[in-house]
Amino acid sequence: MQFSYERAALEDRCAPRVCLSILATLSAGGEQLQVWITDLSIAGFSAKTQAPLLVGERCRLKLPSIMPLSATVTRSEDLDIGCSFTRLFEPRIFDQLLAGWRNHDPLSC
Repeated sequence: MQFSYERAALEDRCAPRVCLSILATLSAGGEQLQVWITDLSIAGFSAKTQAPLLVGERCRLKLPSIMPLSATVTRSEDLDIGCSFTRLFEPRIFDQLLAGWRNHDPLSC
């Protein structure tokens, strides 16, 4: 799936993001929270959480069908967070995951 890095640059992002709605598990501060992923890129994600998290807090995201991914909270506004992955998501694996999720629209974030 092709995404526009030019669009990402206009949005002040290092990678294009895909809007979606996926239930995932986030481990942070010794707790596991159910979160709704609202957008995802090879560099990070945004989510709605059950509890506030602090900017700088380290976490691990468990998406369906893949190993947990380490990340750091970079934005926290009430129960909305933004996180950057410690290592960029492998683009080939990212594309395979997106192919399995039918409720995403790469044009409407």
